[in-house]
Amino acid sequence: MAIDKIKSESLDLTDDYTFTGKVDGSVSPYFCVSLNGQVTGQADATWTKIAFNNFDTNVGSDYDTTNNKFVVSIPGKYYFNCHLTAGTSSASSVGTCSTKLYKNGSAISKSENTQKMENECELTTMNSQFVLDLVADDYIEAYGFIDRSTGTTRFTRSQFVGFRLGN
Repeated sequence: MAIDKIKSESLDLTDDYTFTGKVDGSVSPYFCVSLNGQVTGQADATWTKIAFNNFDTNVGSDYDTTNNKFVVSIPGKYYFNCHLTAGTSSASSVGTCSTKLYKNGSAISKSENTQKMENECELTTMNSQFVLDLVADDYIEAYGFIDRSTGTTRFTRSQFVGFRLGN
């Protein structure tokens, strides 16, 4: 059926049609992992990989739950979002808090989101979002950073999501 015929009349869904070309609307693989409860003891003023402990969705099994990283099996363009809630055990002690994505073990410079608190809060939330062109066996990890004046550092109620956008 020609495109001009489709434009001039409605498409009868009971008819048989032959299409050529490729329609790639799959977002597989995709994952959603989260951090339930809180994890404490991250070193002060040090980039620390976030150890997610709840695996909500892992279609394609590309999120490595043992090593907390997404490993690409299908090359393409991918979207990632890291939502981090972090802070300390003491009121008004967070100086700076950041999230950053790492690709193949190296920081992606433009993926960082930093909030300067000037020791005015105990807990803060931030997001890092990024779209990347990836090839098979590339891997992506989510990291957090807390610079504090007192108390114990903690990551809590956080989430890391990723999915393939297409070729």
